Amino acid sequence: MNFKSLPKGTYFLLYDFIDFFEKDGPSFLQRDKYHDIIDTIFKNFSQLERDAIVFQYTNWEHVNDGYLNQKMVGNVVGDYFFICPMNDFAELAAERGMKVYYYYFTHRTSTSLWGEWMGVMHGDEIEYVFGHPLNMSLQFNSRERDLSLRMMQAFARFAATG
Repeated sequence: MNFKSLPKGTYFLLYDFIDFFEKDGPSFLQRDKYHDIIDTIFKNFSQLERDAIVFQYTNWEHVNDGYLNQKMVGNVVGDYFFICPMNDFAELAAERGMKVYYYYFTHRTSTSLWGEWMGVMHGDEIEYVFGHPLNMSLQFNSRERDLSLRMMQAFARFAATG
């Protein structure tokens, strides 16, 4: 799975940078605003480190494409707060001989209240693990009910057997 292809940090952008983003649709993020956000998130980093982050998270063929800038900021947030710490923890555990497992939830719920640009967000899987789609008074589709059943079985099996 290419973790880079899926959004991970978009949810948090709305809370920390509400003036720059819209919940329901993609926002055109000007390049200077992109830099402002990076500088805010990484305010305790050196200028050289912030420049390296900008360099890594820039589509150099389309530097002024505000929609790509928005996507890249979401990737920065997701990588910095989720993917990198998760990988660091997994490597430490593996170095100590522990088994390490990952799962990556990629289903976007049909009834999501969040804009499609936000993709599948951190925590979206929780309602499936706890059977929320099985509540027939809610508007989940049959595929989502099946996914919830399979996830509950997989999590229960993992809890029982590792």
